Amino acid sequence: MVASAECADECAEVFVENAMSKRNGDDGSRTNFKKEKAAAKGRGMSDYAAAHIPDGSIIDFVFYEDFNSDNINEAVIGVTHFTPFPPESAVMMVQGTGKEFRHCWLTISDNKAVPEYSGLFDNASVADTDGDGEPELVLSLFYGQEHDITVFVFDWKDGELRQTWRTSSTYYHGSMETRDIDGDGVAEIIVESGTGLGSEIIETSDTCYRVREACGFKWDGKGYKKVPCPVRMPYESYNTAVDFLRAIWFKDYKKAFNMVIMPGFLGLAGLDDSSLAAFRNYVSKKIRPLMQENLSKGKLVPLEPYDTCCQFTGPEDCFTVELVRSDGKIKIYALDITKKSPSGS
Repeated sequence: MVASAECADECAEVFVENAMSKRNGDDGSRTNFKKEKAAAKGRGMSDYAAAHIPDGSIIDFVFYEDFNSDNINEAVIGVTHFTPFPPESAVMMVQGTGKEFRHCWLTISDNKAVPEYSGLFDNASVADTDGDGEPELVLSLFYGQEHDITVFVFDWKDGELRQTWRTSSTYYHGSMETRDIDGDGVAEIIVESGTGLGSEIIETSDTCYRVREACGFKWDGKGYKKVPCPVRMPYESYNTAVDFLRAIWFKDYKKAFNMVIMPGFLGLAGLDDSSLAAFRNYVSKKIRPLMQENLSKGKLVPLEPYDTCCQFTGPEDCFTVELVRSDGKIKIYALDITKKSPSGS
């Protein structure tokens, strides 16, 4: 997917900052900077900013960067206002030097004409994502209880920091970061999101850990192009563990066999026979019956994943998948199944 800078202009605009700025005496215009000087001479930028942030707000992030290469840094401040309900997030930019400052509230344009929930800050980053040598402000806002995120990019255009791009879709249980994944000196925008993979055997309610997928958005000279990107640890291990358990459950023995370290997975018995047939016989007799017993009563609930260990608690037993990195890939070293304690812990 290629998303050009012009796509933001086609979106129906929702001004996240309006209510906040109007309560504070601003007109909500991104181009109408406050012309007034700091309320009291002798105060610095921090005092000026604090005086123009609504009461009842929290500070989500503060960046102090030179966005327009004029050798003067601008302050970009993310705030969330909690009263009155519902809460809402907004971004204030403060410019100035010495004792004279001005500010504006940035406009965040979304494609939801009437959003059920106002977007709240999930994450923020400052990085050069388009290779022009100047930093961009990258924001992710989440919507609703399922933490669907949308990502926005702000760049310096026509004398102000403007939204120039956004993702065309939301990302379920999403997260965002900026990182140079290919070493070319330009940061990519990395988005991870949750999937329903493994829901046949793994509990995937909103409070549970989920198999995750990732994608990157890389500047191609005209816009941000979607590119493949691996998930980071520990979810690379977690994804592998769930995929392995699914392969066993659906009797895809060849796939499961190719995911394990042999002969170690079979223990000492693997020294005599580490073939696919031996693996299939072991899984059929030692693992699948216990999975059947547990899954007949409920699904496996995932615990917090780690790089080398992923645990799943069933109604009767605990399944611990041990993992190692071998030849650049995550492999299964062992699957330990133990009886749950009487307390269920």
